[in-house]
Amino acid sequence: MKPYGRRGLERYLLKAAPYIENRGRALGLITRAVILSRRRKFPVLRSLKNLTTLIQIFRDWVNGEYKDIPKASILAIAAAILYFVSPVDIILDLIPLGGIIDDMAVIAFVMNKINEDVIRYRMWKESGDK
Repeated sequence: MKPYGRRGLERYLLKAAPYIENRGRALGLITRAVILSRRRKFPVLRSLKNLTTLIQIFRDWVNGEYKDIPKASILAIAAAILYFVSPVDIILDLIPLGGIIDDMAVIAFVMNKINEDVIRYRMWKESGDK
């Protein structure tokens, strides 16, 4: 079982570094996250929206379209996405709400931690400046 929130994320920060250094690995992670997010049932729609936002930021950064974000924030985003796709809690995922609660906690923690970066990203996205 994965621990909740910040504690759960700490281990994944180290694991996420190769994903921000290798475009192919990053795109593979994004693909897995998108597929899994379509399969999972999120009890709170806001959590799905937050995950989608993190995936969009990461995708735009990986593709070189968006660069106005600190590396530490990208690392946190990659770690949250990696945490989400991690099969470690596969048994909990079979129990209704079991595996998704810790994923929601990590996603919420990262969204709060990088809130200013998310706001800047949304402003950039809405402005159409690419």
